[in-house]
Amino acid sequence: MRSETLASRFVELKEQIAQVLATKHTVPNAIRGAGEYVDHEKFIAWKVSAIHLLVTSCGRESQQFLDFEKNEKPLNVDTNLKILKRIAAVCGCRGGISAVSSTA
Repeated sequence: MRSETLASRFVELKEQIAQVLATKHTVPNAIRGAGEYVDHEKFIAWKVSAIHLLVTSCGRESQQFLDFEKNEKPLNVDTNLKILKRIAAVCGCRGGISAVSSTA
């Protein structure tokens, strides 16, 4: 892909995260308390797009892709929203999360 195309795809990825964050909701849990989640299908679709873009632009052996893989693994009390925030930071989309989540 050309660098202009890649740059526009990263912009699109950042814009698409707003659509995922718009689905944020709270799910009660008797053991851990309530947790914030986003629509699982939209989350997976965004994650697949992000992986494809990282592999295309940086390669599977790049630090960005390796960091993405590391941060997409759930920790003990993770919600998919927490995972989304971590992996979005790897893709340079963290600003999109801050802008939307502060109003959502």
